Amino acid sequence: MQEKDGIALQDFLEHYQLELHLEENESSSLQFYVKDGEEERPLRCDIRRLKNEKGQHLGQLFVFSDAALETDLLTGFQEWESFQRFVKERKDSFPPSTGIVMCDINGLSVINSTMGTQSGDQKIRHLAESMRKCFPKQTYYVRGTEAALIALCSHSSEEEMRSLSAEV
Repeated sequence: MQEKDGIALQDFLEHYQLELHLEENESSSLQFYVKDGEEERPLRCDIRRLKNEKGQHLGQLFVFSDAALETDLLTGFQEWESFQRFVKERKDSFPPSTGIVMCDINGLSVINSTMGTQSGDQKIRHLAESMRKCFPKQTYYVRGTEAALIALCSHSSEEEMRSLSAEV
C-alpha cells in the first residue's frame, strides 16, 4: 500500500483485511497473509493504543514484521521459542478473555517412521490449513513442539472455542 498522509483508519484496516479489537486491550497481535505476486507471505501485525500523558487516546500504532523470520516454514505459524520470548516481553498481549486451542496429530512419529516424513509434513500442513479456515481472521497461530499447533483467539468464549476446534 502506498503511503498517504491522512488515510482513514477504516480504509487502512480494510486494505490489509485487519480487524481492530482494542476496546479492552492496550495492545493486540495477529498474523495474516498478503499476496506477493503469486505467493502469499505471512506478516505479523502488532497494534498498540497510543495515549498522551493524560491518558487520552491519540490513535493506534501498527507495526508490521515479516513473520517468515520467526515462523515455522512448514505451517507459517510462529515458532514456539519465538512465541515464548514474545509472551515474556509482552505479558498483556493475550488477556484472560483469549481462548486457546491446541490441535495435535496423534501418532505423528508412527506416520513418519512408516510412511516417511513427507507424509507427516503433509498432515501437519493440512492441519494448519484447516485451522486457518475454521478460526476467525484475527487468530494468532503458534507451532508448538512436535505436531502441536496452537490457535489463540481473543474475545472467545469456551463454547465458541469448542465448536471451532470440533470443526478442525
